[in-house]
Amino acid sequence: MLFITQLTNFDLDLNTLIFVNFNMVFEVFEKRFVLGPNEKDFLITTANFDVSKKIIVAFSIVQMDGDNEIIKYDTAHGKVHVHKYYVKENIVSILFNEEIDTSTFARLRSDVLNNWQEYKKLYLKKERFNNM
Repeated sequence: MLFITQLTNFDLDLNTLIFVNFNMVFEVFEKRFVLGPNEKDFLITTANFDVSKKIIVAFSIVQMDGDNEIIKYDTAHGKVHVHKYYVKENIVSILFNEEIDTSTFARLRSDVLNNWQEYKKLYLKKERFNNM
């Protein structure tokens, strides 16, 4: 049996989903951050926690330009990997030395927060080249 409930805190733009499945409880925290003066530049972070073990079990960190992803770190296939949509080849790289844990999540989130303007600049340059 699967039970899903959603709690929303509008002040923080934080959504929490709670999943209960076969005596395991997972909480999913999602947050959207505006990165600059333009609201179409934003970051979406999602973290899935195993409540009983008190550990992060999956995450994604996505920099957006409107509807377009610029860079995405995620664990969708059981390994930490990065999608670099700002390069011509749309590179996907597995980060073999990275663990799925809170310190990796925090470090990769900081990478995007500290470098989002550079990633966006490279993305816009690629888009201009593609539209020539």
